[in-house]
Amino acid sequence: MTCMTQLAFRGFATPVVTPLSDHQVSPLVLSDRLLTLAQDAERAGFPLSAGHLVNLAHAVFDEIPTRR
Repeated sequence: MTCMTQLAFRGFATPVVTPLSDHQVSPLVLSDRLLTLAQDAERAGFPLSAGHLVNLAHAVFDEIPTRR
């Protein structure tokens, strides 16, 4: 019996997994979540990771160069 089967057997709800392609996330929400993670990483003592997350949040709004 798998872990999920055991949880369902005990009366717990089993998680529903949906493909990521079914969901659209706005760039603003994505950027906000990345900045929140960066703040949490900074507070936890991971300044390098926090810096990478901030750069990633900024990159969400960078324009993708078009090929000519």
